[in-house]
Amino acid sequence: MPYVKQFTGMVDTGVTLEHHYVDDQDQPAVYHYPEQTDAFDIVWETPWQPEHAPVGSVVRWSSTFDDHMHEAKVIAHELNGIRSWVLITDGVCPFGRSRASFNGSHLKEVVSRGTGGMNWLNNTRTIADITNEYLEQQSCFKGRKHKNQYVGRRPESIIRYLLTVHPAFRSYYDGDHCPALSGDIYLRVKDAFTIVSDGYTSAPQCSANKKKLIAALKRVLPRMRISKDKMEREERKFIASMY
Repeated sequence: MPYVKQFTGMVDTGVTLEHHYVDDQDQPAVYHYPEQTDAFDIVWETPWQPEHAPVGSVVRWSSTFDDHMHEAKVIAHELNGIRSWVLITDGVCPFGRSRASFNGSHLKEVVSRGTGGMNWLNNTRTIADITNEYLEQQSCFKGRKHKNQYVGRRPESIIRYLLTVHPAFRSYYDGDHCPALSGDIYLRVKDAFTIVSDGYTSAPQCSANKKKLIAALKRVLPRMRISKDKMEREERKFIASMY
């Protein structure tokens, strides 16, 4: 995680302390003062963002393994958390892996910016997995398939496929929000589905009217988004609780 615990000063605890002493007239006296304690905050460690190092960029980074500066060319990116990301390069990995990859917190300098844009391997793998899952389930559908229907074995699979490939939702997984779970989405749009079999007497099968499902998703998705800023605040609270 590219977060660090940083000292921010002293803060009052709300407790008043007493200091007993003898004043200039040799009389006992009491000095009251607020108790204070060190204050810390979990802050973002690096000023860099993934967009600063698109594919083709030459970057310098430091390794906690050997404490040396390394230089390499960026060939891809990978998400590693809500705001955490990894640069994958063509450099030599100090840990013996085939390519050098490192968390954004280790990025020290962008020598030159490339022109290859962002290449998120997470999205590439996710799209391929979701598409293959849907096509496999579609081929197993035993009922009659109409041109105006999506068919499959699980409503969640149809929803994931639609959010991945349909132009109206293609940026859903890339937006500045955390996508809702497909099971939660189904509960909001289940009226668009027809359950052919629930899986108790035969393999589960379902279908959905294309226009009806697309309209339902357009209606409910904006109200189901979870802000990444909110998720990051919750993540920071969790990290702070570990110190």
